[in-house]
Amino acid sequence: MKSLLVISDEPALGEILANELPECNVTRQNIQEAQTGQKDKNNDLVVIDGELTAPSPLPDNSITIKRPVRLKALMQEIEEKLRGKLQKQDVNLGNGYFLSLASRTVYTPENPVSVTLTEKECELLEQIAGHREPILSRQLLLKAIWGYSEAIDTHTLETHLYRLRIKLKQASEELDIGFSEERGYYLNQLQDFYLQGK
Repeated sequence: MKSLLVISDEPALGEILANELPECNVTRQNIQEAQTGQKDKNNDLVVIDGELTAPSPLPDNSITIKRPVRLKALMQEIEEKLRGKLQKQDVNLGNGYFLSLASRTVYTPENPVSVTLTEKECELLEQIAGHREPILSRQLLLKAIWGYSEAIDTHTLETHLYRLRIKLKQASEELDIGFSEERGYYLNQLQDFYLQGK
């Protein structure tokens, strides 16, 4: 689920956006809270009331609205911003599941938070789901995530894979990581997609 912060002294603005965006977690702060540095940096988008003295510096992921508010135009701008955020930060895992790199969660649109991953589990799943290498080997994963050389003998990868697979199974029985000598590691539900690229 995407998170949207509304910085405004008028509660009505946040309520309107919450009604228009039921798929988003909409929260509100007044200008004093925002200016004193109580902003949540993990929000996907920040909407700032242009009637106020905006906090400085402005977040990169922000929209400043002017009065009178044209709701249709505002909603279009918000959706475009959030769509761009999705493209940058969410990884398609197949079967309707996505990996959010921002919140480190596996989710579906119907289930905002299915399972929460550790930082390394998230990096590991991102590498496996998005790989374009002919073979995603153990050595490639160790080097990409931990910076280990091929000469290092460690069970770090296997331990993280074991825990990650358990969490994926908690989200769905369809989500699992496979291995073959020909392809290395891959997501079972994306294997047809991988084969198309061969």
